[in-house]
Amino acid sequence: MIRLACVCSFLVLVTGCGYSFQGSTTILPSSVRKVFVAQVKNNSTDARLAVLVTEALRDRFDRGGVITLVDSIDDADAVLTASIKRVDGGAVTSTSTTNQALQVNNTLVLSAELRRLNGQILWNNPSLVVNRYSAATRSAVQTSTGDFASTGLLASDVVGLNDREVARSQQQSVYGPLVDEAARRVFEESVGPDF
Repeated sequence: MIRLACVCSFLVLVTGCGYSFQGSTTILPSSVRKVFVAQVKNNSTDARLAVLVTEALRDRFDRGGVITLVDSIDDADAVLTASIKRVDGGAVTSTSTTNQALQVNNTLVLSAELRRLNGQILWNNPSLVVNRYSAATRSAVQTSTGDFASTGLLASDVVGLNDREVARSQQQSVYGPLVDEAARRVFEESVGPDF
């Protein structure tokens, strides 16, 4: 009995202070609880990105806890659509003598919207921008980071690669975190809790 009273007191205290548990609140109307995530359209030159972004969005909405991800538009209260506007990389740092890029800023820009089946827009962001940095040369690779660990390479492997191979490998390893961050932002902006 005392334990039950303690648990109830804790819940009153936590919810009374404005805290909420993940997946317990949303900015969506109460009539929108089932969402279908459509295949992402791709306007970039990298064909793989549409699949990666679509899967990341579906995964994020599936584990978000606030709504139910459905496999058919017929079962949905709303539909999330997204379009990759572009993905590119630009030099952030370079050597002073040769002007060779050392680090690249990889940018993913997409538009997304959540609509009811009747067409009413619940949320949209026409230009969501996500950035992630990667090394462009062997000398710029930081082998002690978690990002490097996710590439599957060993520090000794980098020595045998030329700068072009390093840049390509680093850029590919950036796609996962870049896409995951985009999916997180779409979910939090469109469905996330109303604080």
